[in-house]
Amino acid sequence: TGAVVITGETARRENARAVLEQISSLAGDFVVSTAGPDLEAVLAGQGSGAQQYSRDHSAAVVNLDIGGGTTNIAVFDCGRVAASGCLDIGGRQVSLTPDGKIRAVYGGAQKVAAACQIPLAPGQPASQDVLERLCDGMNDVLSPPSPLLGQLTTPGSTPFSLPPDITIGFLSFSGGVADCIMQPPPEPFAYHDIGVLLGRAIRRGRLFGRFRVLPAAETIRATVVGAGTCTTRLSGSTIAYDRGL
Repeated sequence: TGAVVITGETARRENARAVLEQISSLAGDFVVSTAGPDLEAVLAGQGSGAQQYSRDHSAAVVNLDIGGGTTNIAVFDCGRVAASGCLDIGGRQVSLTPDGKIRAVYGGAQKVAAACQIPLAPGQPASQDVLERLCDGMNDVLSPPSPLLGQLTTPGSTPFSLPPDITIGFLSFSGGVADCIMQPPPEPFAYHDIGVLLGRAIRRGRLFGRFRVLPAAETIRATVVGAGTCTTRLSGSTIAYDRGL
């Protein structure tokens, strides 16, 4: 079985549908779709191992899948999906040129920069101090309550809120930025974006110290692993039974 799924910020690009159609012609009889942000949050939580840990330990676990353009959030309580949502926070919300200038600033970063009164515009030199302040502001949004939470909610996703009757005990991270949280490269702009700085900001922020952080079974591949291992369903009409086995 297999799937072609376009997720996150890429799914909002104007040529996303055309890319899907081209890929589907090569992939054969696979599932081809654009994952909505809520579904992507759940798939990432399944692929990271957060849901399984929640089920095995009868615990409440929050998984944050932090990618290039978005952060998908899923809350699992005893294995059940209790809440989900998506925010425009990610490691490529600001991209840089190889010569150390700001190439582009996307919507989520623009809103955080405006709220924090941080001057940020394409073409200006990429200051590590300035971009660290921006990443600290993003981390504050991931540590609610934050007045920016509503402004950064990804279009099409459910507004995220923690269920009042659930006590969160554990936290896990997946997505590309997860590796920059646990084992950041020494070069702050290693990927010509703010992914490394965002990972460092989360690691030193209050969110990381507030809960027990679980090691993720998958980080950057969590969504595709979740799609591949947790969404296949076999029914009685599609399987056969052989007594010899």
